[in-house]
Amino acid sequence: MMDAPIPFITTGEDGTGLSVNPQAKEILRQITKPMVIVSVVGMYRTGKSFLLNCLMGKTDGFPLGATVEAKTKGIWMWTGDFPNDPSKAMVLLDTEGLHDPEKGSRTHDAEIFTLAVLLSSILIYNSKGAIDSNSLDGLHLATELTNHISMKAEGEETGDEFAKFFPMLIWAVRDHHLELTVDGRDITAKEYLEKCLALKRGRGKDVTNYNALRETIRAFFKNRSCFLFPLPTAMDNLKNLEKLQMNELDPKFIKIGYEFTEFIFKNGLCKMISGKEVTGGMFSTLSEKYVEAIATGNVNIESAYDYMIQTENSKAIEKAALQYHNQMNSLMFPVTLEVLNKENMKAQNQATDIFLNTAVNNDRNRQYFQNLNQLLEQFYQEYVAKNHTASDNKCEGILKNLYKEIEAQVEKGEFTRPGGHASYKDLILNLEKNYGQIPDSEKGPSGQLTLLRFRSEKIEPKLSTLLQTDKALSDEQKKQEQLKLEIEDKERMKLLLEEQNSALKKQQNEIKESYENNLRKQKEEFARQHDQDMKNLQTNMKLAMEEKERLMKEGFEEHANLMQEELRDAKEDIAEKERNQKELQEKMKNEMDDKISKMKEEEKERVKRIEEMQAKVEEGNRGGGGLFSALGSALDSVLGVGRLLKGFKI
Repeated sequence: MMDAPIPFITTGEDGTGLSVNPQAKEILRQITKPMVIVSVVGMYRTGKSFLLNCLMGKTDGFPLGATVEAKTKGIWMWTGDFPNDPSKAMVLLDTEGLHDPEKGSRTHDAEIFTLAVLLSSILIYNSKGAIDSNSLDGLHLATELTNHISMKAEGEETGDEFAKFFPMLIWAVRDHHLELTVDGRDITAKEYLEKCLALKRGRGKDVTNYNALRETIRAFFKNRSCFLFPLPTAMDNLKNLEKLQMNELDPKFIKIGYEFTEFIFKNGLCKMISGKEVTGGMFSTLSEKYVEAIATGNVNIESAYDYMIQTENSKAIEKAALQYHNQMNSLMFPVTLEVLNKENMKAQNQATDIFLNTAVNNDRNRQYFQNLNQLLEQFYQEYVAKNHTASDNKCEGILKNLYKEIEAQVEKGEFTRPGGHASYKDLILNLEKNYGQIPDSEKGPSGQLTLLRFRSEKIEPKLSTLLQTDKALSDEQKKQEQLKLEIEDKERMKLLLEEQNSALKKQQNEIKESYENNLRKQKEEFARQHDQDMKNLQTNMKLAMEEKERLMKEGFEEHANLMQEELRDAKEDIAEKERNQKELQEKMKNEMDDKISKMKEEEKERVKRIEEMQAKVEEGNRGGGGLFSALGSALDSVLGVGRLLKGFKI
């Protein structure tokens, strides 16, 4: 939580020109929770800042001032936890007062108002006295929004479509003193607002002008409410308002203030984009894009959203990839294949969660998740290769160290005597025994492979030479010894292939489990965002129907009939999104079935390759180096089987 508000959107020295404060961007990027964004707009010196201070639960947060000088320039920001729901964040935005004579720039007012509307999930319009022509004039900028904003990147659009993207409007009337009665009947603040926004019957310029602003407000802000505040304290004490504690204010004011804050806290409307709650990073990027677009005079909501989604989804991939590497690099290579796979699944789950929690995921943006999957597959294969290399080097170093004394004796010719073959073989058996006592957790996955390679390259040639030259052995003994060596070699190869087959089968099952788990998470997040999007569309349609009913009651049947088209479009939009969701679910199911089918085919191929290798080993003989050739081919093939798994990992 921030101790005090800071500038968010700053203005140039001349009071115009807009830019996003880097300090504010940095603070926002630390917010990973869904955000309720509350902006307050209104005429200058009408006490806008005080309303936001009420939401902060204090009277000295945003600068108030006690003179006619407007205190707030640009847009100020305060962030903290959302009351009663720490899973959300609250962002309060205090805007520069409209129609400040010191500025003399109506364009600047329009820019500030446009930003407040586009960035908020709740927009508070603050006015004084009553809802009359003067206070309504402060909202006249709403009629100019379509001059500054377009919604679609292309195609026709209507003003009603903007309501889907615009915030809830809360009209806060300060220093209100009128009685809330109509024809002797008490009315609520909400009814008072609707009465003031009711259209007039008749023709002529005055009636047209009267209705134009009201029609715009009703079309843009279908979700609206109203709160009527009495004076907070005696007139002569208003200059000390910033120093007063809440319990020193007028009880009636405190009561309305409590109802006002509780209404906002109860509604808790998060800023949403395509069913996804906006987080700090998304909000920062969107703010920059809007400020940039305002400077060029071309604010397009759809383009800004697309840019934000592209930017933040790309960043989400980077964050997910970084987390994956951080988790995998915690390993001290080499490790066993089991440990590597377990850590990979953990790292991949973390990376997937980070992406799904921070990215906008729908049928239009699936490529980002697919790109992440491809990266994770690539990273996994790189760590498999890194682990094998580390294991090869480690095991080779161990074997060289164990063989060092034996090699020294070989160089001295100590085994060229009669019986030297048996002495050399005994030392090798002892070497293998010592090597086997070293745990796999230290050697990694290449322990048996490296030993066989070491025997093939270093030991077997020397054993063969010593066998043929050992005068202590008869020709028959040499023949029997050679046959025994071939059988032992075959047994070693069989054992190697069985171990590799078992390890690869287990690895494949874990990969399949990880694939299904990640796809399930993706489907759940897609469904959650779709459901939220549907909920928002249903709410908008309900508000449109209520607006139609009000128009009918006011006698504007023609206007109400025009809304029938809007309602029809809303229903078609909902139906289309439902169809798209069903198609997406079916597509994802088919993709999973295809992937599982491919895995099964690869399983058959792997078994076939293992069986072929086992047959080659059985056929191998030492004559002409046949078994050595089979051994080399088998080793290469085993490594090739490992590569078969490439493409499984999502």
